[in-house]
Amino acid sequence: MLPAKESPVARAIYYWLQEQQIEMTIAGHVDDSALMKSLGEQGFGIFPAPILVRAEVERHYGVNYIGTIDNVYQHYYAFTPDRLIKDSIYDEFIKHAQMT
Repeated sequence: MLPAKESPVARAIYYWLQEQQIEMTIAGHVDDSALMKSLGEQGFGIFPAPILVRAEVERHYGVNYIGTIDNVYQHYYAFTPDRLIKDSIYDEFIKHAQMT
Protein backbone atom coordinates (compact mmCIF):
# COMPACT_ATOMS: atom_id res chain seq x y z
CA MET A 1 0.00 0.00 0.00
CA LEU A 2 1.21 3.49 -0.80
CA PRO A 3 -0.10 7.00 -0.19
CA ALA A 4 -1.90 8.78 -3.04
CA LYS A 5 -0.10 8.24 -6.34
CA GLU A 6 0.91 11.87 -6.77
CA SER A 7 1.90 12.50 -3.15
CA PRO A 8 5.51 13.47 -2.39
CA VAL A 9 5.95 10.40 -0.16
CA ALA A 10 4.69 8.00 -2.86
CA ARG A 11 6.97 9.61 -5.46
CA ALA A 12 9.95 9.35 -3.09
CA ILE A 13 9.21 5.68 -2.43
CA TYR A 14 8.89 4.95 -6.17
CA TYR A 15 12.24 6.67 -6.74
CA TRP A 16 13.84 4.69 -3.90
CA LEU A 17 12.48 1.39 -5.26
CA GLN A 18 13.93 2.18 -8.71
CA GLU A 19 17.24 3.23 -7.20
CA GLN A 20 17.45 -0.07 -5.27
CA GLN A 21 16.30 -2.01 -8.36
CA ILE A 22 13.40 -3.46 -6.38
CA GLU A 23 10.30 -4.47 -8.29
CA MET A 24 7.07 -4.91 -6.38
CA THR A 25 3.39 -4.90 -7.02
CA ILE A 26 1.57 -1.94 -5.56
CA ALA A 27 -1.77 -3.22 -4.25
CA GLY A 28 -3.27 0.24 -4.10
CA HIS A 29 -2.95 3.91 -3.36
CA VAL A 30 -4.77 5.22 -0.33
CA ASP A 31 -5.30 8.86 0.67
CA ASP A 32 -6.19 7.98 4.26
CA SER A 33 -3.24 6.83 6.40
CA ALA A 34 -5.52 5.10 8.94
CA LEU A 35 -7.12 3.09 6.12
CA MET A 36 -3.69 2.19 4.77
CA LYS A 37 -2.62 0.91 8.20
CA SER A 38 -5.86 -1.02 8.62
CA LEU A 39 -5.33 -2.71 5.25
CA GLY A 40 -1.80 -3.59 6.32
CA GLU A 41 -3.20 -4.98 9.57
CA GLN A 42 -5.48 -7.25 7.50
CA GLY A 43 -2.49 -8.62 5.60
CA PHE A 44 -2.72 -6.61 2.39
CA GLY A 45 1.02 -5.97 2.32
CA ILE A 46 3.45 -3.43 3.68
CA PHE A 47 2.86 0.28 4.12
CA PRO A 48 4.87 3.39 5.03
CA ALA A 49 4.38 5.14 8.36
CA PRO A 50 6.30 7.91 10.10
CA ILE A 51 9.09 6.56 12.31
CA LEU A 52 7.96 8.90 15.10
CA VAL A 53 4.78 6.85 15.57
CA ARG A 54 6.40 3.45 15.09
CA ALA A 55 5.59 2.07 18.55
CA GLU A 56 1.98 3.26 18.38
CA VAL A 57 1.46 1.78 14.89
CA GLU A 58 2.97 -1.56 15.94
CA ARG A 59 0.86 -1.71 19.08
CA HIS A 60 -2.41 -0.48 17.61
CA TYR A 61 -2.34 -2.39 14.31
CA GLY A 62 -0.39 -5.49 15.39
CA VAL A 63 2.22 -5.02 12.67
CA ASN A 64 6.02 -5.20 12.70
CA TYR A 65 8.52 -2.58 11.62
CA ILE A 66 10.65 -3.94 8.77
CA GLY A 67 12.97 -1.03 7.98
CA THR A 68 13.60 2.56 7.10
CA ILE A 69 13.85 4.09 3.65
CA ASP A 70 16.55 6.73 3.64
CA ASN A 71 15.81 10.09 2.03
CA VAL A 72 12.02 9.72 2.21
CA TYR A 73 10.52 12.41 4.36
CA GLN A 74 7.09 13.73 5.12
CA HIS A 75 6.78 17.39 5.96
CA TYR A 76 4.40 18.78 8.54
CA TYR A 77 3.40 22.40 8.84
CA ALA A 78 1.87 24.19 11.79
CA PHE A 79 0.05 27.45 11.23
CA THR A 80 -0.69 29.35 14.40
CA PRO A 81 -1.00 32.95 15.54
CA ASP A 82 2.12 34.33 17.26
CA ARG A 83 0.24 34.66 20.54
CA LEU A 84 -0.17 30.86 20.74
CA ILE A 85 3.56 30.26 20.30
CA LYS A 86 4.03 31.82 23.72
CA ASP A 87 2.09 28.87 25.19
CA SER A 88 4.61 26.32 26.50
CA ILE A 89 3.39 23.35 24.46
CA TYR A 90 3.58 25.27 21.19
CA ASP A 91 6.96 26.66 22.20
CA GLU A 92 8.29 23.13 22.80
CA PHE A 93 6.79 21.94 19.51
CA ILE A 94 8.47 24.77 17.59
CA LYS A 95 11.84 24.20 19.31
CA HIS A 96 11.74 20.47 18.58
CA ALA A 97 10.72 21.01 14.96
CA GLN A 98 13.57 23.47 14.43
CA MET A 99 16.12 20.94 15.77
CA THR A 100 15.18 18.26 13.23
